Amino acid sequence: MKNNKTLILLTNYFPFWKGEEYLESEINYLSETFEKVIIIPVMINKNMKQTRAVSSNVSILNVSTDHSLKGKIQMLIYNWNGSIKNEIKKMPISFSKKLFEYYFQIRSLATWKIVKDEFEKEINLPINTSIYIYSYWFYLTSMVGIELKKHLVDKDYEVKKIISRAHGYDVNENANFLNYLPSREYLLSNMDFVYPVSTFGENMLKMRVPNLKEKVAVRKLGVKSISNKFFQHENKKIYLVSCSTIRPLKNIEKIIDTLSLCEKRGIDYKWIHLGSGKMSYEKKIHKYAKKKLTEGKYEFYGYVKNKDVMNVYKDKEVSLFINVSESEGTPVSVMEAFSMSLPVIASDVGGTSDIVKDGYNGILVDFQITPQDLLEKIIDLNNFSKEKYNEMSRNAFLTWQTMLSEEKNYQKFCQELLEGDI
Repeated sequence: MKNNKTLILLTNYFPFWKGEEYLESEINYLSETFEKVIIIPVMINKNMKQTRAVSSNVSILNVSTDHSLKGKIQMLIYNWNGSIKNEIKKMPISFSKKLFEYYFQIRSLATWKIVKDEFEKEINLPINTSIYIYSYWFYLTSMVGIELKKHLVDKDYEVKKIISRAHGYDVNENANFLNYLPSREYLLSNMDFVYPVSTFGENMLKMRVPNLKEKVAVRKLGVKSISNKFFQHENKKIYLVSCSTIRPLKNIEKIIDTLSLCEKRGIDYKWIHLGSGKMSYEKKIHKYAKKKLTEGKYEFYGYVKNKDVMNVYKDKEVSLFINVSESEGTPVSVMEAFSMSLPVIASDVGGTSDIVKDGYNGILVDFQITPQDLLEKIIDLNNFSKEKYNEMSRNAFLTWQTMLSEEKNYQKFCQELLEGDI
């Protein structure tokens, strides 16, 4: 039910460019819950086009920023701030971490200045508006959201709540080159609640800022299924699918190396990969696959729109989803596979083990698993009896139905935004 409340949603890019595909579903529930939704994508530039449609009560603040390497350096130069530098000097952390803190805070400040100018020019809210601020990431968008709240409160607006989700890179300090993420306590102390999408993320934040742990609780994302029952897969041969951006931490080379061993052992297979990446690295992966695998045994689909992914799974009758990433939040790609009753082989990182239960709906592996051992896991699953395989398929679908349904998860999340109960 709509009301007299306005939600300000801070994203990196959505609904521009690509990424943050999970919001394509959630935004519909948010727009049904709030009378007005304002999306502020803080990392878009003037060359990016809007790629996702939104409801009529959703408006977009078109903020043009430059977060390229050159742009980030310019932000640091043009927004030099001695007071921030002096405060960071007092922190009991290493010099490299202090540099990271300074970089993060100055970049956030520079981004906020651009957002503030556009917000004041383009957004005119009645003074009696009840405002809710929702940061999609516990990083740059959170810092901008905190500054936005201060700005609105100074202008006598009522900001009812400010919350943030937390996913992967924005909460997993172990995946960072310094094993450190900046401003954790500051961000959390200025949020009403922070909602990691995984138990791993929840534990990470509570361990880092134990005095504020009551503000942290898991709220899972959700996906929609295009089926109301599980599929029975014939599982006649190894038919693998993977879905991710093409970048080093996704370990796509390991999949290629594993399938190369399939060929050496005369094992029939087919593999399709959905997703793209930076042109140079994607070309490198394509070249590597061409060198190691037989043409026709694999196919790179490139970027596939979120709404089309599951139709590919259905039309191609794939039998197994694979993800050997080094870092994850709770992987939406695995959630989508479950919604199509696909068993999964996935690396036990981040929040993956929240949903993949070894031997029940899939198989968990160490992300450092060798191609030889990974192949054995694939063969083991593929050699299950039809009854055992379809039991695992059923369990995959039941996992989606009970834990990962977008309707259940997003409706509950929207109600919590309004009610204030964690």
